[in-house]
Amino acid sequence: MPLDFDGAIVAHRRWVARVRTYLHAPDGSIDADWLVQDDRCELGHWLRGRSCDYLRGLSEFATLVETHATFHAEAAAVVRTAHAGGACDHGLLAGVGSPLDQASTAVVAALEAVRRQT
Repeated sequence: MPLDFDGAIVAHRRWVARVRTYLHAPDGSIDADWLVQDDRCELGHWLRGRSCDYLRGLSEFATLVETHATFHAEAAAVVRTAHAGGACDHGLLAGVGSPLDQASTAVVAALEAVRRQT
């Protein structure tokens, strides 16, 4: 089944917002060990599924897989920091230009690049 690129971008942005909100009020609802696994979300399932086999030879697809994994690692790092408690600079962790923001932007750009190839 082909990916709904617009839906994937919306779902991704919702996760970014959820992680940013979580940083301000960590309530245990996000498990960093689960989040770091990039095959648990809808996009991760699609990336590893048979429906995108025809894309696997594209450099754009390889970039998407890589940026998606990086995003999950950055999001999990933010959640771990939130779980650690104490003072933290929310802007440095999840604001504009943060590693989380850069990883998120890269995922969206990679999704768009793959879309152009389909």
